[in-house]
Formats: sequence, structure tokens, C-alpha cells
Amino acid sequence: MLDRAVVSEILPLFTGFVFVLGCIVGSFLNVVVWRLPRGESLSHPGSHCPGCGHAIAPWENIPILSWLVLRGRCSGCRQPISRRYPLVELANGLLFALLWWRLWTSPLPLSCLWGHLFLGAALLSASLIDIEHFLIPDAITFSGLVVAAGLALVFPETHLGLGSPGLPGGEQLITGAVLERLGPARRLLDPPRLRALFDALLGMAVGYALLRLLLEAGRRLWGRTRERRDEPVTARLTAEGIRIGDDDLDAAWEDLLVHRGDAFTAVLAGEAAPAPAASASAAAAPGRALRVTASTVILDGASRPLAEQSPLDLRLVRWEYPREVMGHGDLKFLAMIGGFLGPDATVFVLMGAAFCGCAWGLVRNLLCPSQRGCPLPFGPFLAAATLLWILGGEAFVTWYGRLLAGPLR
Repeated sequence: MLDRAVVSEILPLFTGFVFVLGCIVGSFLNVVVWRLPRGESLSHPGSHCPGCGHAIAPWENIPILSWLVLRGRCSGCRQPISRRYPLVELANGLLFALLWWRLWTSPLPLSCLWGHLFLGAALLSASLIDIEHFLIPDAITFSGLVVAAGLALVFPETHLGLGSPGLPGGEQLITGAVLERLGPARRLLDPPRLRALFDALLGMAVGYALLRLLLEAGRRLWGRTRERRDEPVTARLTAEGIRIGDDDLDAAWEDLLVHRGDAFTAVLAGEAAPAPAASASAAAAPGRALRVTASTVILDGASRPLAEQSPLDLRLVRWEYPREVMGHGDLKFLAMIGGFLGPDATVFVLMGAAFCGCAWGLVRNLLCPSQRGCPLPFGPFLAAATLLWILGGEAFVTWYGRLLAGPLR
């Protein structure tokens, strides 16, 4: 347990320690960002140059300083080392220092520090991976869920949210409302550790449920891509996937038809050139409708198992297929955030992330019209909104409370 009276005596030194700790953790985050999306182990093999395989010596792995001493080049093959490595280390060091200073100037107990730091590192690493690969690894979110629940049990005086630094639910609106609905059964949660765990688990559930509802609504509204051509486009359908034109669509069925009920539909214009005899291709007649599900191909009402489908050459004038409006990694990401910050925070984080994402998309479309329609990773916006909540959520709650109280007077 950190004591404010003791820490105040060594505040500059402790702040420097937190910064250095952040840089060290940032060095590990570089490994996480590179290896996790590629399915590689975080522990084996050790750090090495991807060009020549040179094993990184301990003195070459000192955050920021080693990159400067080596002048940004491998000591083995002299190939350049990306600037991203020292920048991530520096960014995480500054992030840790910022989170610590915000905590120091707030009424929250200092034991919140460990959760804040873990959450900050998770936000940074998940955002970098999402930007590059459009995914948030389960290793980050699941470990965060476990850590959030564990910290709630070890430090029940913290809930890493806003309001009273006492028990969870003291000023958490959603948690308090749920406890009221429990009636006499709420006495089962009187032990501080159980109530802290309840707040964390409720935050996880609310965070996941909010994005799940948004995902289902988005899927109904924008969950299909529709294409129409004045001139027929050549396509080839196989048991493994479909390719349309040169670059209109080239996807495997397992990637295209992910959810139950997903289907690819098309209207055929007529016959294409016959396929090679080795493919056992059949040609499609004009005006026929095509529907492909995860298990079946239906052509003009006649169906056959998708696994038995021989290559088929087609000419399409219209086609539709499902598209993801949001990855499931985002749902687990917000659930993890809710585990650390409580259910109230997830509402603000979701609204803030949606606002930031819309604003960024509008600016991007205005400045770069060629990128109109390109997907945006949502994880970085969830991370940005989470930091806004930690750094200024108390002011937002105060302002919003006054805004609501105004019309009631």
C-alpha cells in the first residue's frame, strides 16, 4: 500500500521511477506489438535482429538509450532499427508518468496506480496492433480481465473510477442502481472484496453488452456490402471462396461468411468463357440467382453442399455480401476497460470513442477523398476516450450533472 505522506517526501524521485518503469514496460510492449498478431511466442526466441538474427545483448536492450548509442542500427548487420521502438518506449514512459501525476492530484487511493499502469500499457499496445492489423489480441483483453478482477480483490478500496475513493458503488450510478434492485440480497455483497469484485464484473458485463447492442444494430443497418455493375463482371466460385473481377472481391468463405445466417447473394448476367476441363466447371445461364451460405450453394433454386462445389465461372451484375461493422475484439476491449473503471465509465468511453471516430472519419474523408469508405480501427478511439475519462472524467461528470439539474430547477 502506497502512503501519500511517505510518497510526498520522495515525489520527484518516485515520478522518475514511474517514468523509467514505463520505458522498460514499453520495451516489452514492442515485443507484444510485433509478435502477438503474428502468433509468435513472447518469450522464445529472445530479442533478435529480424534481418541477420543477431541476438540482442542486455546492454543493447536498454530502453531509448541503446537505440541512441547504436545510432539506430543493428550492431551485427548495421541494418536500420525502426524509430518506432524508442518512440513506443518513450510514449509508454510519458503515459505512465501522466497517469501517476493524475492519480497523485486526485482523491483516489494511490493503490489505484497498479491498475492504471496496467490499463495504460494495454491501451497503448492494443491500439498499435489494431492500427496495423485491425485486430485486438485476446491475450491482451483476457489478461486484462483477470488482472482487473484480481486487483478488485486485492485492493477493495479502489475501483479505478470516479467518485468516492471508498467502496465500488459508493458513487457509481449503475452499480448503485443495481445494488438497490437487489434489495435485501445486497447484504451478500457487504464484504468489501466481494463488492469490489461485483463492481469490476458489472463493468465488464456492461461494457461488453453496450458494444454488442451497437454491433447488432450496425449489422442490421450497414452490415452488407452491395455492388451493382452496368457491364457484367467475371467471377469464379469454388468450394473455398469467390473471386470477382480483378480487385472487386477475393475472399475465402470462412472469412466472408462468419456468422450464422450470413450469405453471399448475386444475380447472374449470363455465361462466361468456359473454364479449363480440369476444373470440371459448369457455366451459368442468364438470369439465374445465386445464394451461398456457409454450407450450401443455391443456384436457381437447386442446392448442393458447398464442400462439393466444383469451380464455376460466372458473370455478375449485382452481388451482396456481409461485412463486419466492428470486430469482436472491440467488445472484449471495452469489457476489459469496464473491469478496471467500472460500468459508469463504459458509457462515457463508448460515447467518446464514437464521437472521436466520427470526427476523425469526417476529417479523413475531407483531406483524403481516396480513403473514403476505408475501415477505421475502433480500438484507438476506445483507448483515447478511456484516457480522457481517467484524466478528466470527474470534470465531465460534474458538468453533466449540472446540465441535467438545470432543467429540473
